[in-house]
Amino acid sequence: MEQLFLTGPMTAGELGTSLALTSGSVTALVGRLLKNKLVVRTRDEDDRRKVWITIAPDKADEFIAPYLNTIKGGSGVVKGFSKEDRQIAVRFLEAYYQASAIGTEDLRKTMR
Repeated sequence: MEQLFLTGPMTAGELGTSLALTSGSVTALVGRLLKNKLVVRTRDEDDRRKVWITIAPDKADEFIAPYLNTIKGGSGVVKGFSKEDRQIAVRFLEAYYQASAIGTEDLRKTMR
């Protein structure tokens, strides 16, 4: 759900790749999400073979509510750090993200 929330509509293949799941695992995951009415499937208008997985419209607000409280609290924390401290934190997070992306890609290669 979080991946769909952050990226928007995805195909099952894209969702599986982003989560480093096998095709069988992503099929089971999407099946459970559909069964619980958390997502909807929509055929692509230009390519009818492609199916988009999207958070169900009536579930989007319910899903984001806990994050809004986190954002409010986090905003106060950020204000407590100097500009220089925030720049260091950003550099760290960018470097960590890059290292994590490389590690995820390496994992995907071993799963193929």
